[in-house]
Amino acid sequence: ASEGAAATVAPPPPPLGMAQKLAEDAATAEPGSPDIDALPILSVLARTLDQVATLVSLARNSLYCPDEICVDFLEIDGISRAAALIRSLPDTKLILAAPRVLKPGEEGIWRALLELEPDGLLVRGAGLVRLLRSLGGAGAAVDLPPTDQKPGKTVRIPPLLGDFSLNVCNALAADAWLRPEGGLSRLAAAHDLSADAIAEL
Repeated sequence: ASEGAAATVAPPPPPLGMAQKLAEDAATAEPGSPDIDALPILSVLARTLDQVATLVSLARNSLYCPDEICVDFLEIDGISRAAALIRSLPDTKLILAAPRVLKPGEEGIWRALLELEPDGLLVRGAGLVRLLRSLGGAGAAVDLPPTDQKPGKTVRIPPLLGDFSLNVCNALAADAWLRPEGGLSRLAAAHDLSADAIAEL
């Protein structure tokens, strides 16, 4: 090109989910590469609204974006704003983390999480899993009662994802949770397992 010619810069490619990128790499990989069905996903946990905003900004301006962002706030305030930010990323799933303990009279917390219609719910205690299973489990319709601020609404229970605090340390426990009657579609192994133990599990 001549010195006076204007330089042209190709626009950056759209963000790709990590699983999609790995799948594309695997399609051209040498024999012996991991099975596409077993490829990992990139799931990022955010504990503040600022962290969510930073993740969303990075995803919009880089090649990769998380396959899912899990919102784990100490308070219910701000979760709806975080959900709206994550929903602005077309290929990123919204996961909401439920509290580890739900005391009597705190039904409003899990109802507020379901009202946001996340793509998944991170559950940390057997009590909430049992409660949601009693309502039909993942995919079941739940009628949320009206409040002073909002009308009633029918939502579906999202896939339930097991947190490490369920303390799954062996194949028997994992099998029990991942069976249809167990209620979970995915789980994290207990945090005190070694890398070898996790690989064996």
